[in-house]
Amino acid sequence: MIIYGQNFPLVKFHYWKGFIEQRNGNLDSAIESYDKATEIDNKYPTAYISRGSAYLDLKKYDKAIANYTMAIKLSPENEEPYAYRGRAYYELTV
Repeated sequence: MIIYGQNFPLVKFHYWKGFIEQRNGNLDSAIESYDKATEIDNKYPTAYISRGSAYLDLKKYDKAIANYTMAIKLSPENEEPYAYRGRAYYELTV
């Protein structure tokens, strides 16, 4: 396991808490957990992708797009946020 800094375990805690909340359908709570993760480490793209997905599920497409765009800036080689952002743009047009 690669350690990304002294706060990384706390970032992962909030990320996984958000992930579980999202899986259970508690999207607002999930977003709060992802917010905490990004407050601690604003360079963790996975938290932005997951928060974007929670916003996508809530049909808050502009917020989803903003999160996916940030994830792309942080990790341009990751194809996942490009695909999700494309879906969010599509949802805006239908």
